[in-house]
Amino acid sequence: MKIRYIFKDGRYFEQELPNDEKTVSELFGLIVRGKNNNAEIKTDSETLKYEKVNSVELIFS
Repeated sequence: MKIRYIFKDGRYFEQELPNDEKTVSELFGLIVRGKNNNAEIKTDSETLKYEKVNSVELIFS
């Protein structure tokens, strides 16, 4: 599965994740803590902030 962060300026960042129940439950906790603390989302090319995230999609493939 993938998680896709969609930013207010239209950009998005996708990340591959293991397709299991534990990962999904931990992911929601991470998103809530990240948003509440304005944490950073690190990519290979830049560091993004949760305050700029418009929405988060969980994509099952």
